[in-house]
Amino acid sequence: MSEEYKETLNVRLEASKEILKTISDAFNKQLESSMETNKKTMEEISNQFNLVMKQNQKLWSDVFKAYQTPLNNEEKKIKDPILYETKKKINVSVNELKDHQSK
Repeated sequence: MSEEYKETLNVRLEASKEILKTISDAFNKQLESSMETNKKTMEEISNQFNLVMKQNQKLWSDVFKAYQTPLNNEEKKIKDPILYETKKKINVSVNELKDHQSK
């Protein structure tokens, strides 16, 4: 091969190396940026799931507290005095009705 041809090949080889190095650097920067963005996105998704889970736990806790069966009549009066008084009035009315029918 001629010296001129070898020199042309070397110049083109160096140019190709520089182009590949530039492409590789750009790809690595993009990859780092993508990884950082993905990490931030995953953290945000995780935070949103945690928030939803806490809200769901609070909701069910409140639901169970609202419908929890008291252990005795005193606790029933304390937990829901209106309901207790209404039941008491209904029971009295039914008893009075029974007394009236038996007479």
